[in-house]
Amino acid sequence: MIDPMKRTLTCLAVLACTACATPGSDGGKTPIGQLFAVTGGPVQPQPLTPRNQITYHVLAAEVAGGRGENRVAAEQYLAAAKLSENVDVARNAVRYALSAGDSELAVAASTRWAELAPDDDNAQEAALRVALQAEDPERSVMAARELVQRDKRGAGKGVREVARIIVRQKPPQALAMQVIQAVTYDVDDAAQAAYSRGLVQMEYGDFAAASMSAESALEARPGWPDAVLLKASLLIRQGRLLQGIAAAEPMLSSGDRARERFALARLLIDEKAYALAKPQLERALEEDPGLGEARYALALMALDDKDTDNARSLLLPLLDERTERDGAAYYLGRLAQQDGDNEQAMRYYRMVSGGQHAVDALARRAFLMAEQGELEQAQLFLRGIAAANPQLTRRLLMVEGDLLIEQGKPEDAVARYTEALEVFEDDSDLLYSRSLAHERAGDVDAAKADLRRMLELDGDDARALNALGYILTNHSTRYREALGYIKRALELQPNDPAIIDSMGWVQYRLGNYERARNYLQKAFDSQPDPEVAAHLGEVYWKLGQQERAREIWDAALADAPEHPALRETVQRLTQ
Repeated sequence: MIDPMKRTLTCLAVLACTACATPGSDGGKTPIGQLFAVTGGPVQPQPLTPRNQITYHVLAAEVAGGRGENRVAAEQYLAAAKLSENVDVARNAVRYALSAGDSELAVAASTRWAELAPDDDNAQEAALRVALQAEDPERSVMAARELVQRDKRGAGKGVREVARIIVRQKPPQALAMQVIQAVTYDVDDAAQAAYSRGLVQMEYGDFAAASMSAESALEARPGWPDAVLLKASLLIRQGRLLQGIAAAEPMLSSGDRARERFALARLLIDEKAYALAKPQLERALEEDPGLGEARYALALMALDDKDTDNARSLLLPLLDERTERDGAAYYLGRLAQQDGDNEQAMRYYRMVSGGQHAVDALARRAFLMAEQGELEQAQLFLRGIAAANPQLTRRLLMVEGDLLIEQGKPEDAVARYTEALEVFEDDSDLLYSRSLAHERAGDVDAAKADLRRMLELDGDDARALNALGYILTNHSTRYREALGYIKRALELQPNDPAIIDSMGWVQYRLGNYERARNYLQKAFDSQPDPEVAAHLGEVYWKLGQQERAREIWDAALADAPEHPALRETVQRLTQ
């Protein structure tokens, strides 16, 4: 069978070359050929014009991109970019090459984009990012120097931008240091150069060198807030939290440093020192009530503390803020949904137009529609969004599958995931989701087959190892085999509550009740999920501690009264 992608490209090539085939080119052997000979001969074949070649390559790229063939799309866009002066074509070549994970293609495409747009910061940044990703020292240094030279804000700012890109890309340390040294060697702004070196050195854990760089930056520019915060960050990253705060405090004491204080709070949050970060955020908000980032961070802390009233009061003003509006609307929607006000929740979710929560907001809108009996409309909604945003197709296909499972239609979910896998072949997320749908539909063998395929692709996929062990625990008596899979998953991800729960459950099946309780209690303390509660309660019941089991179940049922595994466990053991 011919690959549909190849067939499509072949058809496009034929269409593109129709100008080369002309009537009468048979030398007068047929009547139509004789007619052309009498009238002066056939029209001579014309070579394909560069414009038509560009059109062909772009069309081929769009077809490939729509099918998820990212490498083919990148190749075709790059071919078009080499013939065209169009910046967007080159940018698309970079985007698809990165999606395909093809570093060679990405380097070629980003080089062409940078050539076409020498004054475009995004193009120059992409050239450096791609070169670092390809671990190409020569191109990386060249791209970094080009970026520094072309930065309209000056070489000092350009060097800082290079450091930021290195920190984000995290190439091998030797390459990172080679690039940052190359661009800071002869920069006039000594403070920015030392600061940028310090940032990169800190990222790779070279705290002694980073500290020297921070001191050099302060020597070149005494009291410079950025260098002070770098010094504080070095201390905080090493666990010396109070010393880090103390290092920044003299600079912050003037009372007009709200943004710097917020930056200090972010450093503490990164180290999960929330109790120390909170007063810094509150102080920053006092100094600048319009600092939306600080208000948003405090709102998230309030949500973590389950202080919903405070969280809501902090989030509502952010609906008028451009930078934090999407996040605020998303969390207000979740609060409304939690309160059972689905209509208000839907209004908030509609306000989420971008940001990291955009897809989840779309998914929640679809789930709310389905809950109101509008399952088909919810599916059409998701498919419409995917059609308008092809880059979201895969994620929205997964949302639709999850929606069908939630609505008690696992067979339909299997069909949808199967359609998706025809486009996104061997996608591990889709295979995993289909395995869950197979299990829910009662086809345990098919569920195991998908999980084993995941392990063929990646033997260290902890998610597949855990799921396969859990399925064997629940649907067979092959507990020793299940234990092997779960043990390996736990070695790979020792702090994952779901895997800890699986370990506890298989220990219970093996009759190791005390060991099972220890694992399950740890999982429950980390993530009080209804299914974990069902397992933990059952172990306590088996150990003769029925009152403790009932306490756990009652609390879980209050939050999730319809959870199937929890209800089944309680009914089986108490009736």
